[in-house]
Amino acid sequence: IDSVNMKLRNSLAALFALVAALTFSAALHATPVSDLEKIALGPSHGCAITRDGALRCFGNNGSGELGTEQKLPFSFAKHAITVIAAGATDVAVSDGPSSNHSCAVVGGALFCWGSNDSGQLGTGEIGGNVRTPTRSSAVSGVVKSVAVTRGSTCVILAPNGALQCWGNNYEGSVGGGANRKPVLQPITVIPSGVTNVAMGGQHTCAVVDG
Repeated sequence: IDSVNMKLRNSLAALFALVAALTFSAALHATPVSDLEKIALGPSHGCAITRDGALRCFGNNGSGELGTEQKLPFSFAKHAITVIAAGATDVAVSDGPSSNHSCAVVGGALFCWGSNDSGQLGTGEIGGNVRTPTRSSAVSGVVKSVAVTRGSTCVILAPNGALQCWGNNYEGSVGGGANRKPVLQPITVIPSGVTNVAMGGQHTCAVVDG
């Protein structure tokens, strides 16, 4: 048994060494990208907007958070995939180890994809994964910017700066009061004057008339 355990430890050590070597090698040979306008990163995936408005995503795609249905090795994209060809002006990706989703503002409309376990995609429905960018039909008005966290989404609307939120409200993080059930329709949390918003795992903060 001791010899088996020793072999197992040696195998694991060799595996970790290989992963570290590959990671270091990839870092040494990384090609810089010079045409990015905005980038959003989560624990396991990220998205970026180029200067011509294309949206590209990379990393884990276990819940469809990369916005593609194409088959990927181990549900992972090492190189960025073009999700939206043009017109993207803002992007946000969830920051949790689960409930992963992504949202982008395209031409004043909100598109989201990935996990919808708390109704965070803004379709008015709950459950399942959406693997391609889908218009958030529950959102009315022109969207200026978007923020997301695991299970929840908020947007700032133009032109008056109204803040609307929906999704997981377990700690009241989307402004749904003491109701801990998921909020499927956007709640107008602040009617006007919001210039910026940020979401954490269980709370939300906004800058008003700032």
